Amino acid sequence: RFAGGLRAAGHAVTVLGEPPFDFAAAYDLCGRLVGAEMRRAMPAVLRAGPVARAFAHLAVNVRLGGGPLCVGIARGVRGSDADYRGWLAERDAVRAAVAGFFERFDLWALPV
Repeated sequence: RFAGGLRAAGHAVTVLGEPPFDFAAAYDLCGRLVGAEMRRAMPAVLRAGPVARAFAHLAVNVRLGGGPLCVGIARGVRGSDADYRGWLAERDAVRAAVAGFFERFDLWALPV
C-alpha cells in the first residue's frame, strides 16, 4: 500500500529484492562492537580470558536476556583486539553499502 500510494502521488518507486547488506549480520556486528567497547573499558583483570567469559555470560546473557544482540555483545566481550579491528572493517563495509544505497535512492522504507 505504501509504495502504491507513493506511485499514485507521482513518485518513482523501486522495490528491491535484496537489501544492500545482510541485516542479521549487521545486527550481530553491532553487538560484537558494543561488547568490544565494553571490554576495552573494563579493568585489565576483567579482560583476562576466563574472567571475560564469565562476565560475558553473567552480565550479558543473564542480565540482558540472551537475545540475538546479547549473543553478539558476549562475543565482543570475549574478542581480541585483532577481532575488534576486523569488526571495525566490517562496520566500514556496511557503512559504505548504506552510503552507496543513498547515492542511488532518496528514501529507504522498510516493512514494519
